[in-house]
Amino acid sequence: MLALGASACFRIGNDLNGTCTRGESCICDLIGNCTRSCPGGGCKFECRGTSNCTLDCAAGACDAICANTGNCIVDCEGGGCSISCQQNTGNCILNGPKDMSAPQQDLSIPRDFSSAD
Repeated sequence: MLALGASACFRIGNDLNGTCTRGESCICDLIGNCTRSCPGGGCKFECRGTSNCTLDCAAGACDAICANTGNCIVDCEGGGCSISCQQNTGNCILNGPKDMSAPQQDLSIPRDFSSAD
C-alpha cells in the first residue's frame, strides 16, 4: 500500500502538444517527455521532474526555468527569451535568432608580410 501511495505522486508518461497563453505559467512535471508551445509569446515555462522538455515560443519574449534531470530545449524564433538552468543534469539549450547587432570581428590573417622582420 505504501508503494501505491508513493507512485501516485508522480505522473508517468508523455505529455505532448500542450499550448500555453501569454503570461500563463506553463509547467512540465513528470517522468517522460513533455512539449509545450506558446504561439503568442510571453509565456513562463517551467520544466521539473525527470522529464525531457521541448518548449516552443514562436513570437518570443518567453522565460524558461529548467530544473529537471533530462534535456530542456527552448526554441525562441521571435527572440527575447531567457533560460535559467537550475540543478538541470541534462542539456539546457536556448535556440533563437542570431543577434546581428553584435560587432563582427575580422579574424583573417594579414596577407602583407613585407613589414615582418
